[in-house]
Amino acid sequence: MLTWCALRDFHIVGLDDMERYRAAVARPRLVEYAIGNINGALIPFALACAIMRDRKWMVAALCVVALAYYPVTFTKTAILTAPFVIFLAAMSLRLEARIVVILSLMIPLAIGLAAAGGSGAQDIGTIRQLVFGVTNFRLLAVPAISLEHYFDFFQHHPHTYFCQISFLKPLMNCPYTDELGMLMAGEYHIGNMNASLFATEGIASVGPLWMPLSALACGLIIGFGNKVAAGLPARFVLMSGAIVPHTLLDVPLSTTLLSNGLALLMLLWWITPRGWLAREDA
Repeated sequence: MLTWCALRDFHIVGLDDMERYRAAVARPRLVEYAIGNINGALIPFALACAIMRDRKWMVAALCVVALAYYPVTFTKTAILTAPFVIFLAAMSLRLEARIVVILSLMIPLAIGLAAAGGSGAQDIGTIRQLVFGVTNFRLLAVPAISLEHYFDFFQHHPHTYFCQISFLKPLMNCPYTDELGMLMAGEYHIGNMNASLFATEGIASVGPLWMPLSALACGLIIGFGNKVAAGLPARFVLMSGAIVPHTLLDVPLSTTLLSNGLALLMLLWWITPRGWLAREDA
């Protein structure tokens, strides 16, 4: 898949230009599904397996493959997947999984705040601005802003009743032809604004009154994922699912399940032999 994409769309670009190149890429829908599942599920899962089995060369090879997807997908996920999984793996060697989850949010947040509070030469300032933009603004501020914009928009426009889900849209009389992210971009002029399940399956689909019921249904699906992972080492689940929470901040649960690999990851958790992950030299 990586080779196929590289032969058609391969550009070494900076983070400032990636949205422009990503918007110009046109691929078949099945290819987009495959890329999303590879980056969202297969690569983190394979990395977690290699780390648990202490296969250092395999870990290095998978890191190269994960980073190689950036010049063909132009997404921050391709850059951050491997480093973030390694970051969690290092912390989870000594710390409990719940502590690692908290630190995985607090440490990037603290780094971004420290970068924003510093001063220096112009090139250093640019680096600091990039760090703050990725860790604080993109990770935390944008999902909060998105939720506020969805609240505002759907106070004055009809709800979707889940017609934004691609396979339901042809079966329903949907009031919108564009995707919700593009709809928000046209309304508020701040770029394509996809949003979490609270904004899409919640506010956009059924409104604030029925949003808790929709959130409950989404929570049951995530709880099913927790069930199929039962019996696996907490450290392995933490690493293999490292990308899922960040994806859920930016896209609906339905998209995360089908296009970003959560359903595939649940299947992999379910079929993974419970005793296979022990190190050979343990």
